[in-house]
Amino acid sequence: MNMSPDFNAPQESRFVEVLTAPTSGVTIGYCFGGYKVGPNALISGDAVLINQIVDRLILLPTLPWMRGQLYLMKLDRIDYTSERDIRAHLGGVVVDELVMLPHLNPLTDETEQVQSGYWTVLRLCSKLGMIDGRGVN
Repeated sequence: MNMSPDFNAPQESRFVEVLTAPTSGVTIGYCFGGYKVGPNALISGDAVLINQIVDRLILLPTLPWMRGQLYLMKLDRIDYTSERDIRAHLGGVVVDELVMLPHLNPLTDETEQVQSGYWTVLRLCSKLGMIDGRGVN
């Protein structure tokens, strides 16, 4: 099966693992960190929102020093009916906290929604001690 490239996919980084569906090879999410021991956090949301948040996270210069692992899952790319189904896509990883971002609202500015999602991710990472959180409200 020949798939066309996803031009809305985030830019690549050597500090990010791309998570793919085992049968189709479709990108279902991303994993940041894992180089230092720490908690596992899972953020889930629409693919468009997750892609843009990942693009912003990749620009963080302190990314390699994150403690634990941060998973970002594209809900519209996986089959799920419950929180357990979302976690099942991580292959047995025990998740310390899960945050589900709201669906993109077509009546609201997309940039504001991405900004809100980005800060939600940073606040969660700060709360769990994955990052120092200086400047994260």
